[in-house]
Amino acid sequence: MARVRGSKQENLVLKPHRPMRRIGYAVGLFLVVSLALGMSFMMGRQHEANRLSLSPEQQQQLVVVKSKLAALKRDRKVDQLALETSRKTIEELSAEISQLKKSVAFYRSIMEPGNSPPGLQVHDLGVEHLGQMRYRVNWVLAQVGKSKGTIGGVVKVNFWGASADEKRVLSLKNIAEDEIQNNFKFRYLQHFNAVVHIPEGFVVEKIEVVAESTGKNPMTVTREFDWVTQETLADVGE
Repeated sequence: MARVRGSKQENLVLKPHRPMRRIGYAVGLFLVVSLALGMSFMMGRQHEANRLSLSPEQQQQLVVVKSKLAALKRDRKVDQLALETSRKTIEELSAEISQLKKSVAFYRSIMEPGNSPPGLQVHDLGVEHLGQMRYRVNWVLAQVGKSKGTIGGVVKVNFWGASADEKRVLSLKNIAEDEIQNNFKFRYLQHFNAVVHIPEGFVVEKIEVVAESTGKNPMTVTREFDWVTQETLADVGE
């Protein structure tokens, strides 16, 4: 059988040549654009003609109306800014009043302990989560009732929990990021705080605070707190 040699033949597709259709499209597009430009120009001329057709008094009135409209827009922006400023001020004052009420209740609970026995107390404790396994622990020691002078001693904080189903107790000084001052000396109250890093795998269940006073009438006060992350106690000073 004879073998045919030569270049590979491509399949050709024939399309009708219609130059008039393309010209029609171009003419139509030109007419649409021209019509839009013409209408815009005519509206501008009409607006200018209307403005020029006004009497001097009417033109002056138009200027006054535009000026008043601009002033109203400025006043609206000023009112909105004033309203937003007032809202923020009210929120800040409300937060400040709430904090003052808490402070008053705090001091009243110290000066007027009610049924609580007078003397040294572990008054309160708070835990703030700082991220990952870091926490800030705050606690307050107070001398409840009528103060008979300064009181001093040592305070210890222990973290009770479990690791790998085994009960463990960690001392504050072993997990605190900075050196802890265990001594206290105050007349009414003293605020303490420390940043701790809880070891991986250790689940805290409660915090135990033990305060031991020294002097003529030494006493030991112990209070336990459940491990609950909450807001930081306010720095009430000494």
